[in-house]
Amino acid sequence: DGAVGWFTLQGSNGELNAKVDKKYYTCTTGIAMTDVQNIKCCKVLRKLEVGEVLGLEEGPEVDKDSGVTRIRVVSTKDNLSGWVTIKGNAGTLYAEESSKMYTILRDAPLQKKFPSESSETLRVLVKGEVIEVLEGPKEEKFDAVSRVKGRCLSDGAVGWVSQVPSRKLRPWSPMYRCASCT
Repeated sequence: DGAVGWFTLQGSNGELNAKVDKKYYTCTTGIAMTDVQNIKCCKVLRKLEVGEVLGLEEGPEVDKDSGVTRIRVVSTKDNLSGWVTIKGNAGTLYAEESSKMYTILRDAPLQKKFPSESSETLRVLVKGEVIEVLEGPKEEKFDAVSRVKGRCLSDGAVGWVSQVPSRKLRPWSPMYRCASCT
């Protein structure tokens, strides 16, 4: 859907939300996509552009006669399937494995801004979805938070409360200083 945002790669509990997917290639130079593997009797389907992302379907396979390495791929641009030379017989690279493609391992929010605490969610990335990383990963720093277990005096409810410096919750003290006369 073309949504662009930030997501948490690894949660605070250490669990990964996504992993690098090695089944994708990126075109490094313009190259033809053909209908069959054999380059001597193939037809050109279309020319691939620099930066175009290709999903691996089969290969890589080295042609014994020509010495080129070819893979069967599907273009993420238009879902066209065909064969592409990734390495020429002189060692020229036409496409290389991409390290920017990640597969989502568990549902995770895609957020508008980098700081996750104050960012709105654009949508939820679902398990199995493949995304392209445009920037990062970056480590997000959080303020230290103290947590206390307490009981409410009014109704006896027991639970955990976070003491965050920006909030108005202060530790209890047996003595207070009078700030003004009453």
